[in-house]
Amino acid sequence: MRVREWARREGFNEQTVWQWCRENRMPVPFERMGTGTIIIHDPKYENQPAAPTANGRTVCYARVGSSDQKDDLQCQADRLKAFAINMGVEKPEVVTETGSGMNDKRRKLNRLLADPTVGTLIVEHRDRLARMNAGLVES
Repeated sequence: MRVREWARREGFNEQTVWQWCRENRMPVPFERMGTGTIIIHDPKYENQPAAPTANGRTVCYARVGSSDQKDDLQCQADRLKAFAINMGVEKPEVVTETGSGMNDKRRKLNRLLADPTVGTLIVEHRDRLARMNAGLVES
């Protein structure tokens, strides 16, 4: 879970938790993502039962419209991974893609949608999946 949520649940100031992470003094394990995001792995909260999902694996799908937004793509992927971990997914798979939301020939998305082993697809916003007609994919 993210620093803000862990600090709120444990009754600590968020800045104190950030300082503990910088100084490697956290009382529980944590992970620094490539973008600077810190994910706290508190066994007290991670051992809660996972949210019910469909059979199959859970995949996080991150997309940006152009290569100019590559930095945003990594941030989006980190947020999705943090969300999936917080929802009880042990090792979420993250798929990233650069391409227009209007283009229906996005190779990685089409593979995910055709793959019968994918049970849940997590996206940050509906428009990351499809600009229009996202309702056709929802189930």
